Amino acid sequence: MPESPLLQALEPLRVARTGFRPLTETEKQTLRSQGNLWRPGCVLLAAPGFDLACIHFNRFAGTVVLSGEIYHSVLEDVEISEGAMVDQCPLVRRTLIGPQALVRHSTLNCSAPTSFGVGSVIKAGLETPGREIRIWDSMTLETGERYLTDLVLQKEVDDLSVAVVFDRTVVGAGVQIINTPWIDRTYFGPGTRVHAAQRIDQCTIHSSTEESVFLGAAVQLRGAIVQWGSEVGSAAQVVQSILLEYSGAGRHALVTESLIGPNTTIQGGEVTASFLGPFVGFHHQSLLIAAWWPEGRGNIGYGANIGSNHTSRSPDQELWAGEGTFFGLATAVKYPSNFHEAPYSILASGVVTLPQKLSLPFSLVLDEPLDREQVRGLNRVIPGWVLKENVYLLMRNEAKFLQRNKARRHSFDLRIFRPEIVEKLWKARVLLANIEGKAVYTKSDLPAVGKNYMLEEDRREAVAVYREFLRYAALKLFAEKVLDGVPCNEDWLKGLFRRLNLDSFTTAQNLAFYLEEEKALWEASLRAKERDDQRGATIIPDYEKFHRPAEEDEFLLKKQEQLVDLAEKIRQFGPMGS
Repeated sequence: MPESPLLQALEPLRVARTGFRPLTETEKQTLRSQGNLWRPGCVLLAAPGFDLACIHFNRFAGTVVLSGEIYHSVLEDVEISEGAMVDQCPLVRRTLIGPQALVRHSTLNCSAPTSFGVGSVIKAGLETPGREIRIWDSMTLETGERYLTDLVLQKEVDDLSVAVVFDRTVVGAGVQIINTPWIDRTYFGPGTRVHAAQRIDQCTIHSSTEESVFLGAAVQLRGAIVQWGSEVGSAAQVVQSILLEYSGAGRHALVTESLIGPNTTIQGGEVTASFLGPFVGFHHQSLLIAAWWPEGRGNIGYGANIGSNHTSRSPDQELWAGEGTFFGLATAVKYPSNFHEAPYSILASGVVTLPQKLSLPFSLVLDEPLDREQVRGLNRVIPGWVLKENVYLLMRNEAKFLQRNKARRHSFDLRIFRPEIVEKLWKARVLLANIEGKAVYTKSDLPAVGKNYMLEEDRREAVAVYREFLRYAALKLFAEKVLDGVPCNEDWLKGLFRRLNLDSFTTAQNLAFYLEEEKALWEASLRAKERDDQRGATIIPDYEKFHRPAEEDEFLLKKQEQLVDLAEKIRQFGPMGS
């Protein structure tokens, strides 16, 4: 059975607890004098921290364990721990309230035994049956992917969904629940803050004082699991989904039957039947349906329609997005589509893509019609454009992800030029290098271009750019291994060096080559930022007044400092043999 903090938290709550005593007749008489009433047969017990002076104008039924402060509330089968406060609650029923918790102007219930959302089914990248995943409270990206093929894990999750069943809503230590009219069958981990949510039903909220979860105004959660450090606010709805650690939803977002990876927050749009990895930028009103995107790190622009239900096709279609894919403003992606082998590619604003498999990394796809019969209606693809023209974006994103990563239960290699990306680059370069002789290429000439066309000059440029960055990546991986001890498969790296004719140079020479490559990359990033500055200044009258110039760009300045440190590190490393 997978490790389950939820099950661990529930186990001590299932056994009969001691230390409670019945109230005396004198205490009951005092309670009545303070406006408290209870039904016939009601059992009132005193727990540590019981103070008659702090219990006024309440209604009790069933078995109620009294402690803390209780004012103007209706309680039935409730246990309140020391230091907790229940204030002006229309109904608190079948609920355990932990130490120092605050429940005010809210309704809590446990209408039936519940698994707290454990075992809810998401549809991972496919709206129709076929790729279901039953979620559990300690789920990660890696175990979520593994669930699809691991029969043992599937059985363990089934067992866990039965093992966690409990007949109480649980409010952990230090939880705050304020102005929330509907809470049913939910577990709140310590430190959770719920302020003016609308509905929370059959959920697990994992939280701690160090990694608290915040659920804000008008939020609705149903059959959901929210992990540590996450935030849901501004009328967002999360239904039958899981938000992994430090993720979230806000601004009227709708998340249904999906997994949202660490450091990804859905703002303003709709995500349905999708499996999203880390650092997906989703900040606007957009649509994403049936997407398999475990690598994440991309962006979805305003007005993007990425989904199978906006065409006439059956909803059994899907998208495999590539790592770092950038879906521009108002793009429309027709299904099925597969960009998995084209990481860090950009779909330009307004592009409508046809069903396809694109396998050329770091490409730009743009709506640029060519009036030739064989390519009419196709978009233009420029392989390697992102490396050649917008490397500033890549380097800045890499640094940003490293800085903003908060995940503690996931381990990400946030480097862009790591072995699996390098192999995709190599494969694409070989494909492009092995064709020539035409002015325009389509899928019939090279399947890797997908349902697009490619010009000969773009092919030649891409071959050169791919090789340039393969060399950079190889030297970078080598330098990280030699200088910083970053692990890298030695046989694979030696093979890459042989393929790039770098194996005949000494260690000192290759480190020197790497330093020059990093300097050149910094200069290319500087030029890219300068181009943006120049364009902005020609269009916006006061652009220079309110935008930092390239030479003051925070990322470029930090990168320049790193170059100085790298040069010193190489100097101290000293001359080495081959």
